[in-house]
Amino acid sequence: MGNHDHMLQRLQFQTHYDAAKNHWQDSAHFAGRPDFEVGHIHWDADTGEIKHIHTQKEFRGNGIANHMYAHAKQLDLKVRHSANRTPDGDKWARQTGDTVPPLRSERALGGSE
Repeated sequence: MGNHDHMLQRLQFQTHYDAAKNHWQDSAHFAGRPDFEVGHIHWDADTGEIKHIHTQKEFRGNGIANHMYAHAKQLDLKVRHSANRTPDGDKWARQTGDTVPPLRSERALGGSE
């Protein structure tokens, strides 16, 4: 088992609904370390549009964003990519293999992907 696989197996999620923002948030942390968030994903509760996804810099490139995205899709089948993405968010969205809407902005508006 590779280091990436071992890291992903240790991920746990804390999910909560933010009524003020009408979005869901899924925070990822390693087992036994709930105080240390390695990443998070936020999506709109009505549309499923991803509003923000982030992985701590030192953990990027290990599949954590993909794992968070897959977990969010298990929780809410409406989860989908946003048309408002940063250049990094666009690159990530395209490698997931899912439908990606045309890019509306090169700069995230309101914290999109």
